[in-house]
Parts: sequence; C-alpha cells; structure tokens
Amino acid sequence: MGGADSMPDRLATTEAEILALLREAAKRRGLTYLEIDDRAGLANGHFSKIMGESNSPTLHTLAKLCPVLGIGFAEIFGADANPCVDGRGTS
Repeated sequence: MGGADSMPDRLATTEAEILALLREAAKRRGLTYLEIDDRAGLANGHFSKIMGESNSPTLHTLAKLCPVLGIGFAEIFGADANPCVDGRGTS
C-alpha cells in the first residue's frame, strides 16, 4: 500500500482487501473501534463486527467511515468513484 497520505499501489477489489484497508487506516489513526463507531455515528460494536467479518460494510457505512479513517472512496473503488457519495462533492 502507499504511504499515509498517498493512494495505495493497488485498489481494494475484494471485501477482504477493503477490510484490510480499513484496519490499516484505523491503526494508522490510532483509533479504537469504539472511537471509530462514535466518530462515524455508528452503533457501538458495529465497526468491530465489520472487522470480525460478521457484518459486511454497506456503501452508506463506508461513506461514514472514510472521513473518520482519513481515506477516500477513490482508494477503495478507483479514481472514478462518485465523490458525492462521501460528501466531498457537489450534487
């Protein structure tokens, strides 16, 4: 993967790769899973369930997690990802 503020060398394409990207971003930020839940407006334990693979992250959940973890949709889905989904674009 790329550096802390750079795009990864390769985009995440599978759920396992997306989870690894989320896990790495959480570690890089030094946030606990409960802190991530709180900052993203998720129910306590939700991020933990995603990381434990008992829940799959929805696009809506990813849109909440990306700003908290300091990653963009482009890192997950490619440069042509819709920036409006994560709130950084205009409608």
